[in-house]
Amino acid sequence: MVLTAPHWIYLIGTFVIILTMLFRQNVVVPAVLMTFFVGWVYSGSFSSGLQTIFEASLTAAGELFNIFLIIAIMTALLHSLKAIGADEQMITPFQKFMKNGHISFWVIVGVTYAISLFFWPTPAVPLIGALLIPVAIRAGLPPIGAAIAISLAGQGMALSADYMIKIAPMLNATSAGVSVDAVANRALVLSIITGAIALSYAYFSIRKSIQKPSKQHLQTWEKSSGMELEEKSVVPKQSKKERVLFAFIVPLSFLLIVIYMILSMFTESIPGLEGALAHH
Repeated sequence: MVLTAPHWIYLIGTFVIILTMLFRQNVVVPAVLMTFFVGWVYSGSFSSGLQTIFEASLTAAGELFNIFLIIAIMTALLHSLKAIGADEQMITPFQKFMKNGHISFWVIVGVTYAISLFFWPTPAVPLIGALLIPVAIRAGLPPIGAAIAISLAGQGMALSADYMIKIAPMLNATSAGVSVDAVANRALVLSIITGAIALSYAYFSIRKSIQKPSKQHLQTWEKSSGMELEEKSVVPKQSKKERVLFAFIVPLSFLLIVIYMILSMFTESIPGLEGALAHH
């Protein structure tokens, strides 16, 4: 295959977008401009280059609409749980185990990874941050330690594998022309191995900065960050039994789906989920 001018412009555009992201700027304008240049050079027509911008947007919308839909559904589900107080019921039991900073680090890792698999890291982080980070800091874990644990377990391990929602594996599988399960299974193993190494290194890096439990840690953190923890002023209308019920039903539903998918891989008596969209 011979690389032509459109290929090189596409490659340059990729680097421009990466640099833009490194400088924490909006990538929309560079992406639109480079799409225009690729279309212009490829077709040899200025008007076709302009048309490429709109065609690319329509193509992206058609290919990625299911992703937007899943994000919207997962975010709505999490907000629904929050509205009735079920999110706190899901997290509160883990707070009892956070006796010191060392245990708190690994509790945050486990909870972040589990929730991020089902709800994705971005909507899951506010839930975990609001309910577990203050407890972890009071237990002696430095704020940077909590941030590292959430980042590596959520945006690192859970999102790189995306084993439950399977949007990332679907994109890679579609590009490579292979099955989604083939990519997802290997991505899961790879994410666990790399995540375990990264988390172990991170833990031993901050281990010496972990202090004994004290309320003073939390007070110092609040003052240094210029924030104060606010208690909820609105009490959910649902009773505690209803909140506990939903906090139990939602994870159980996802667990049953996982069990079904795993069993369908090893036995023909259980029909598998076929097609890229069926995995969601």
